Amino acid sequence: MPDLASRLKDTKPKMTVDEGVYVYKRTGTNYIWRMWKPLFNVRGWAPKYYYDSAGSARSASHKRAFYYSRIKNIVRKKHDGLIVQTYLSKPKVMAYKPEGKE
Repeated sequence: MPDLASRLKDTKPKMTVDEGVYVYKRTGTNYIWRMWKPLFNVRGWAPKYYYDSAGSARSASHKRAFYYSRIKNIVRKKHDGLIVQTYLSKPKVMAYKPEGKE
């Protein structure tokens, strides 16, 4: 293990070191990341996708909830806009004038 530490210390940041069943990487802030070698061979250090969520039920429910919340916000903004428009416009004041009195 001390020879691994010295190898990691001597390597440049963001370089990968193979050691047995693990792969190591030193970051720019001197943190050491360790990953299982077969997993590293499949996904690397920074994968774009961790899993395929295209058909998951949770993904579908999130999409549905987002869709309905978007519609709710659109309706709310339209309603709020009508209320603001009503208050901002100055409607004509209609006074009641009883008949026979002048």
